Amino acid sequence: MVAMTPLITIQILGMVYQLRKRQAARRVLRPAPVCAALADLAEDAIIEL
Repeated sequence: MVAMTPLITIQILGMVYQLRKRQAARRVLRPAPVCAALADLAEDAIIEL
């Protein structure tokens, strides 16, 4: 068990790295809202002018 601890630790750190990398990629792909008023609207909301 003692000999396996470093290997398991490295695998867990690799998993944490992959999860954080995916979360960062999702944040980059999400477009920024045009203005604060439009940020609260649903994506399929109808805007009457």
